This record gives sequence, C-alpha cells and structure tokens, in this order.
Amino acid sequence: MNTTSCYKGPEGYLADSVFYTPRQVTVTPGKTQALAPSIDGQGSSKPLTISIHRVQGVTDGKDYTGQFLQDVDVTEWTAEFTKKEKTIEEIIAKQKDVKRPLLEINPISGIITINEVRNEGTLPVGEFWLDIKIKNITGEFISKKAIKLITRAYKTSTSTVPVVTGEIAGASVTINRKGDGHSLKVKILEKDGAIVPIDSLSSPIGTTTTFGAFTNYGLVKEGGIYTYQILFPWPAFGTQRIFLERKKVVKNPVTDINEVKRIYSFDYTFSIIPSGDWEMTVQMR
Repeated sequence: MNTTSCYKGPEGYLADSVFYTPRQVTVTPGKTQALAPSIDGQGSSKPLTISIHRVQGVTDGKDYTGQFLQDVDVTEWTAEFTKKEKTIEEIIAKQKDVKRPLLEINPISGIITINEVRNEGTLPVGEFWLDIKIKNITGEFISKKAIKLITRAYKTSTSTVPVVTGEIAGASVTINRKGDGHSLKVKILEKDGAIVPIDSLSSPIGTTTTFGAFTNYGLVKEGGIYTYQILFPWPAFGTQRIFLERKKVVKNPVTDINEVKRIYSFDYTFSIIPSGDWEMTVQMR
C-alpha cells in the first residue's frame, strides 16, 4: 500500500497528523480478515514505521489494548492449497496452528489484520478507537483515534428465514453442532415430518443454489438424508444460498395431458464458521 499525500514536506519531515481513509472499518469474526484502508501520511518522509499504541472503547473509554493484542490460534498453510485435494485429511496435513496477536498492523503498509476468532468472547464486541504510533527518521508521534474499529458478535452459525411459495405457509431452518469432525447432515421435512429426499428437489436457478454446490470430500446418502464431508469455513465454504423446489406430475383435466407442477419452493442463506459435525434441518410449515 502506498502512502499518499497532497504535499511533500522536506526530507526528514513528520506531519502532526496521520489518518486512515475510510476511518471506520467493521469486523465480523470467524476467519482472518485483512482490513486495508489507505493511510495518509500528510507528506511525512518515508519510510514510515507504524505500530499499535492503544485500543480504547468508544463509549466506555476503557483500555482494551491487552485484549486485542493477546495471542490466539491461527491456521496457516504449510503447502499450497490446489483445490485438487481428494480428502479432508490431505488438506489438514497442509495446515498448522500458530500463535499470532488477535489484532496486528503491518509496520510498513499500515494494513490492519484481525486474526481468526474461534471462540465466543475472544474478540471484544463494540466500537473502539485505535491509536497508532508513527515513526520516521525525524521522530515519532501518536495519532489518536486514527481509525474506528467496529466488531460484531461471534456466531457459530447463521440462517435467514426461508422465502417460500406454493403449498406451504412457511419454513424454518435449524443448525446444530453435534460433535467434533468435518461433516454436514441435511434433512428436509414435510409439514407432517416426513422426509423429503434431497434428490427429489431441484433448483430453477442452477446447481450453484443446491447442496451439491458444496466443495465436499465425500457424500453419504441414507433414507433421503445427505451427509457431506466438508470443511468449515476454510478453505472454500462461505455464505451459501439454497433455492430448491419440489414438483409433481399432474394430469390437466381439460387437455388430459400430464404437466409438471411446482408444489412449493424455499430459498434461504446460511453460514457455518467453526469445524465440527453439524446437522441442518429444514422444516416445512
């Protein structure tokens, strides 16, 4: 990232203010996020060295520096992820856990990184001012409230309320973690609780809005229920959209010709963050 300015000061110049554009960034925890607003050195001589000085709560004024700089587990790659891997074990073998600060700043570019958050309560939730220290050959100063950091609560899974059409009044989605592992079991239930075989459903949009779009490493089908072997959330699993419909063949009473009729459809999005064995149930109402 280049430091920009509208005025170039003399050699050894250090401005009395340095700021980010945009000044506000928002973090949703669950995976490592690099936040790259532009830093404006106001003509200060390069190179600049940038570091975190203090993190302060916007509303309560408390010092959260220690919490943001604590070491956390972060997954790093030890070999290239090619997307040609055949098993989850093959992918895991290319990763290792290392300790890194929850909040980091690149001393040259000023890029801010929030490292992945695996546990609820690790990342303080709210709005925080980030004070940064700026140094060059001339000296150093503290740029107070250089950027506002807004953090969201950690949620292991989220789902929207399905939009439905046809012969159902509504639908609900429940997502529960059942244990350690790397799987997602999907059950679709009729209003009376009968299982809807997943292979009896189709999407009018295409394969990208079906469960078959998952990057999975094995699929078990049992009684119409599908269990996918899958990694959450990395390397290839983010927010997923599911848009499925059920059809049946009926005879037109006028023409006496068989026609395909949509019984119902449902459309929702969901996201799962931590690894584990998960179970999803879609219940028609």
